[in-house]
Formats: sequence, C-alpha cells, structure tokens
Amino acid sequence: MNKPTLGEKFRYWFDNVMARGTGALIGLLGLATIVMIALFAAIVLAFGITPADAEQDPGTAEVFWNNLMRAIDPGNVASDYGWFYRATSLGVTIGGLFVVASLISIISGAFDAQIEALRKGRSRVIESDHTVILGWNSKVGPIVRELCIANESEKRAVVVILADKDKVEMEDEIRDEVPEPGPTRIICRSGDPMDHDDLLRANPFEARAVIALGDEGSEDPDARAIKTTLALTHHPLKPEGEIHIVGQIRNPANVEVARLVG
Repeated sequence: MNKPTLGEKFRYWFDNVMARGTGALIGLLGLATIVMIALFAAIVLAFGITPADAEQDPGTAEVFWNNLMRAIDPGNVASDYGWFYRATSLGVTIGGLFVVASLISIISGAFDAQIEALRKGRSRVIESDHTVILGWNSKVGPIVRELCIANESEKRAVVVILADKDKVEMEDEIRDEVPEPGPTRIICRSGDPMDHDDLLRANPFEARAVIALGDEGSEDPDARAIKTTLALTHHPLKPEGEIHIVGQIRNPANVEVARLVG
C-alpha cells in the first residue's frame, strides 16, 4: 500500500477535527483568523506600510489590533488612507468576511442540532411525584385520559411517557386522544424502556407510580411489560425502597412471573 501523501494526511487530520463538534470548529476558525491577521501584520511591518495620514509608524501591537478590527468589522476599511495600506486592509477585510460567515454558519448549525435533539425527546425529565408510562400501545390514550380526570383536583400533575417511538408522533396522538388535559402536563420522551440509560430519561425512581405496557403486536404481548419491569427493578441506580408498578398482563399464566419480577 502506498504511503499517504501530505494532502491525504491533512484531509485526515481535518476530518478528525470536524468530527469533534462545534467547539473544535470554532477553535479551528479562531486559529485560522489569528494566522490571517499575523500574515497581513507581517506584510505591513516588513514593508513599512502605514496610513497616509499617520504621523508616526504604528507599533506591532497596534498593527495587530487594526487588522483584527478590520477582520471583524468591514466598515473600518472605509476610513483608511493610502493605496498600499488600503490594499492590505482590504485583504484582511475579505478574509474576515469569510471568517464571520463561517462562524455564523457553525453557530447556526449547532443551534439547529440542539433544537433537533430536543424534538427527538432525548433529554432527561426533571420531575418528581409524577406518573410514568413505559411503552406504547392502544391503551396509552385511555390511560392518559383517566389519569387527567383523576388529577383534576390537583394544582400540578405530570404524566411522562417513555416509548420507542418518535416524540412528535406521540405528542400528536396524545393531543388527539386528550385534547383538554386540564392541569395535567403530558411529557413524551423517546427511548427503549428496557434500556437502562433510556429508562433514566423518565426519572422513574422519583415517580409516584410506573405503568408498564405490553406489546400488542407481538405473539407474546406480556414479554415487553415483564422485561420493562425487570429493567426497572434491577437497575443499578435503583434506590432503596419499593416502586409502585402497574403492569399490563393479558395472559393469566404470566401473572405469577410478573409478580416475581416486580
């Protein structure tokens, strides 16, 4: 195999930097800005290029500062005098336009990514004394509706639904089933209730009660409810004490297994 060329090494390094996220991109952009400012400052100092109206030659720090201001604000170049000085200032300004445009693009992309992550429902719920529903099937709507009726006398009630389903789709279906939830807030999160990490998104260990639903489309609909309960009761971060769990069991033969697990 041929040895990688210098260009391939640079592209490989650049790909690794890009993969590190927004912070690395902003750092790389800042480094490029410093290099650009230093390059034009070296040209100004080496050739003694100064504004035509300057009474004395600016120092090194002043040259760096002026270049930085022209890179950030293109309007500063309008007040320059002398064609040689204008040419160097214009070069810094053009480079600054690319830097500012890239910075805005990076920040906008990071903001859009955060909004998309919130829409996916991957964040952890910070609630206590709430009701958690683990799983999704046709019983979710009636259960949430009954919970909302039961919570009508409360000032603040929360129902959290964690299911392996798109967050926006869950919210739309719940809104159709329960158009007027009253004082009850309904929060949806996407994740697998049988996964220990995903399970923590619903904050089940500070909940008032947990409802584990089965999979109606499976040959063994009770398996998911039992496995979800097992993941909850054997979670490594489970605190001491009991958890109030209600499970949906359709086959009477699985009732004893569910009791042993829960």
